[in-house]
Amino acid sequence: KDYRWWFCMMNKSKKPTVILLGNSFANQLYPGLLHNKLFSNETILSIGTCDAAKVGKTPLFDKPLDPTFPCAGDRPLHQEKFINNIIKQNVGSLKYAIIAGIPNLQSEDYIYRLKSRIDFLEKNHIKVIVFLPHLLFNKDVKSCIRPFSSATGCISDLKERNALIQSNQAVIKTISKTNPSVVFFDPNDLFCDSKKCSMIDTNGLPFYRDHAHISEYGSIKLVGLFQKWVEKNLSEKIIT
Repeated sequence: KDYRWWFCMMNKSKKPTVILLGNSFANQLYPGLLHNKLFSNETILSIGTCDAAKVGKTPLFDKPLDPTFPCAGDRPLHQEKFINNIIKQNVGSLKYAIIAGIPNLQSEDYIYRLKSRIDFLEKNHIKVIVFLPHLLFNKDVKSCIRPFSSATGCISDLKERNALIQSNQAVIKTISKTNPSVVFFDPNDLFCDSKKCSMIDTNGLPFYRDHAHISEYGSIKLVGLFQKWVEKNLSEKIIT
């Protein structure tokens, strides 16, 4: 079988204790987790390339197989079954699932399918942490850091972030009601202050590596912020 469309990384040759689920927006968190002291004793498995929500009948699923697209045809379902088997084989070892890469706008059907996947994870005694969608600037970050270039296009006001906050309310309220142990983290605190949001930090270093994905530097900074958020906001100790 051809598995070139898969993504799989693990930092230790041991049973996984933390699993990263989702598309490339989930996989981009792996470098940050790997370099963060909160996760230093964990075996982190980042696997898969498709949305973490339970696979349903969607236009994406009905498309014919496309060798260039990792989530075409039956690949999402094949991937879900494969990963679910890994989870079932590691009950007692896997303690945490980090879900990332959920869409900016979540339909009722999507929220139902996400809840179904969360139900499966919690049934297998896994604590679920959901990273909310991060800002997509749709701007080539290289244009922000070239000599004599202007960073104006790499900075936005809070309009898009506020829209994201509003669009996420349905999934937060629904899941918090049905699955109260699930926690949600907003990654956009890294990119935004009280006035603006930016693809680059105050030292001119890029949070992003392209128009949508964060860089390794951005990943490390984001997980550093996540660590502080965990220590400040959660009564339980997420990682031991």
